[in-house]
Amino acid sequence: MDVPPVQYARTSDGYRIAFRDMGIGQPLVLLPFPFNNLERMWRQHTNLSLYRPLGNRYRLIHYDSRGQGLSDRDLSPDHSFEDYDLDLEAVVEHLKLDRFVLFAGLLGGHTAIRYAARHNDRVQGIILTAMSLESQIGRIGDFEELAGRSWESALMAFIGGNVRIGDREGDAAQTSYFRDTLTQADFLAMARASRRSGVGKELPEVRCPVLVVTGPMHGPMYEDMREVAAVIPGARLVLLDTGHWMSELYTNDGSQPGIVSAIDDFLEDILSRHMDATTAPSGGASANLSSRETEVLRLLAAGKSNQQIADELVISLNTVRRHVSNIFDKTGVANRAQAGAWARDHGLA
Repeated sequence: MDVPPVQYARTSDGYRIAFRDMGIGQPLVLLPFPFNNLERMWRQHTNLSLYRPLGNRYRLIHYDSRGQGLSDRDLSPDHSFEDYDLDLEAVVEHLKLDRFVLFAGLLGGHTAIRYAARHNDRVQGIILTAMSLESQIGRIGDFEELAGRSWESALMAFIGGNVRIGDREGDAAQTSYFRDTLTQADFLAMARASRRSGVGKELPEVRCPVLVVTGPMHGPMYEDMREVAAVIPGARLVLLDTGHWMSELYTNDGSQPGIVSAIDDFLEDILSRHMDATTAPSGGASANLSSRETEVLRLLAAGKSNQQIADELVISLNTVRRHVSNIFDKTGVANRAQAGAWARDHGLA
């Protein structure tokens, strides 16, 4: 996979925000994490285990927030989490995105919720992982007091506390990553702002579909995420138990992280609903099949296996199985051979 070039957008209050933009199709905006660095993160194969499948399936947009990575540093003395809303807005407006999905975890979750509550006409969905209601940087905020006394000691504490970013081994490499990503002053400003951030009023105002991905590996945030899913109308909760708080996002062996399948299923539902709403029915013989179900039926009639259909349409195997089940129910057939015959009888194969 070719690494997309770094581009810049400017916020309404003057910060330059670095971002990468790759792939085609459904726009998926990946909001930054507390230690985001587009240069370092896109060189590490653990991160690419997430970026590669998403960039192959969707238009993936990833950016550094103000104060970190390749974006402008030096957060203002009165920095607040609402400032991060301006970073997202700058990237979205620079790229002239009309409708898109937001993918956020620590640091970005509150921004995604606030933006969606204000722009329900533009945000097609939100994917949330590792979001805390009380502190938007999670347990990293526990190091604020230490960071105020000694930045070097805090960097070592991040490592000792297993706050891992990327896959390079050794204290020197890890410390180098943190030092390149965030300054002491900007970390302290971010930590102070995190304590003042809240989205209790905005959560019930979110009208778009929401996927909440969590599990016991998130520790105290596990119950926070379950509460988030309960408060947002119609939110979908997916529980993963991967044993480590970051392993649902990244893998070390090049395999696809578990969260990718959950994202595929979620976005497939969003896209199917959009196509159904914008595509006129083909007539009574359609058996009320959605446009995606019709695609699956044509491939099924051509003798394709579920896995081959998933590969061709770039959707998960579980999504294909669900479409095949829907096709059987809507057409009244009992098996794949009968479905193929039905498709040929109705001019779909």
